[in-house]
Amino acid sequence: MFDKYILINKKPQKYLKNYLFSLLLLTILIIIIYHSLKTTPYLEKKGKIKYLENNYYLKLNIKKSDYKTISSKKTIIIDNNKYYYQIYKKENTTYLYLKIKNLPNSYKIKNYQTTIKIKK
Repeated sequence: MFDKYILINKKPQKYLKNYLFSLLLLTILIIIIYHSLKTTPYLEKKGKIKYLENNYYLKLNIKKSDYKTISSKKTIIIDNNKYYYQIYKKENTTYLYLKIKNLPNSYKIKNYQTTIKIKK
């Protein structure tokens, strides 16, 4: 009987209280940080530079769902540099040619492959 009384009325040790409190605090901090972080989704594609009609264009292989994103935006990111673009022409709903304004000469190479990003 005396053993049951000791087990029931035993006070938790200090380190156990501290451990539970710090665990609760850490969980709350992780939830707050997770909700405060904002990520920017990007549409990432590989493209080739093509030379057509005395100009250089970026040829992209796209899906129908990606066309809305590409046509609604006006900036493209190539190697962490922003460039403005406009759609030159669309072929067979799979290929899209973009005319990029102020494209550096280092990219103006036929069949040069590059990775591009467009904000969704």
